[in-house]
Amino acid sequence: MDVEKIARFFDIRAPHLCSLLITAEDEDDNLQSFDIVSEAVGNGLNRCPRIYKLICHGFPGPAFPNSRWLSSFAPNLALNITSLVTTQPWPNVSHALVGLKQVLQSIVVSANDPLPSTFRFPTALPNLRHITWSDFGHQSQLSVLKKIIHLIHLDEENILLKTLRLNFHSARAPEVLQILSIDGLGAGLTTLHIYFDEFSKIEGFAVNVLNICRNLVDFSHTSPFQKAALERLPPSIEYLQLLLGADDWSATAVDFVRILRVKQLPDLRFVKLHTRTSTEFETQDLLSFCNEFNIKTWTNIHIARLPGPTTIPSE
Repeated sequence: MDVEKIARFFDIRAPHLCSLLITAEDEDDNLQSFDIVSEAVGNGLNRCPRIYKLICHGFPGPAFPNSRWLSSFAPNLALNITSLVTTQPWPNVSHALVGLKQVLQSIVVSANDPLPSTFRFPTALPNLRHITWSDFGHQSQLSVLKKIIHLIHLDEENILLKTLRLNFHSARAPEVLQILSIDGLGAGLTTLHIYFDEFSKIEGFAVNVLNICRNLVDFSHTSPFQKAALERLPPSIEYLQLLLGADDWSATAVDFVRILRVKQLPDLRFVKLHTRTSTEFETQDLLSFCNEFNIKTWTNIHIARLPGPTTIPSE
């Protein structure tokens, strides 16, 4: 990467930048070149008075390469960055969280390398309100999330985290329930999105989630949704995304229609239903019913038919 080009970029853009995507150098670049580029990027970012969001991708990446980078080259970021998106290795994530701990309000973390034993946590994250977290199978990754949530929540009377989006393997479902139970976290959440890496039926999971998270406004569950969980949908729901099934265990289009007839969901505004129903008649019947309720309760319905067999494949 040409350091002069970096300097010229910031000469022109620095006063106007609000967000910036930073990608890694090629792995075969020599260490001296990496250090020079990292310093140039830091100096440039330090000249951006309006910047509030950083998106850091790649390995190892010129942003937050060590614990000294922020204070040496970009100290103003510790005053300005409220949103961080990172796919960098865990050491970079650690340096970013520690350096930006006082101002971060939103983080998106997607790291797929093993957690090093030297991982350093910030002392607190007093303003963090929104977390998106992808777990790619390393046992230690959800432990980092648990620790971060403990740093946010001091007691059940002071629930700060409002948004949690999780992407994980179905085998980690029990740990996710543990996380939602930390310090009354679930009761304070208004947005919860759960994405699975496969279409697995997890007995009791959705029921337990909705028993814990009683005040959700925005809820997404993209694995087969257990029929019994429909009864647990909180009346505060405004935005809902579900994967409907076509068997006795999963909630079906018919079940969804039934629950809307008997359960009070006065604030529901938008429903996105993924359905594996096998006939056009079933889909059209669901659409017709949604149109009927559209007049009374919400303004937009999205029905998406997923490709594939009519039965959900097992693990």
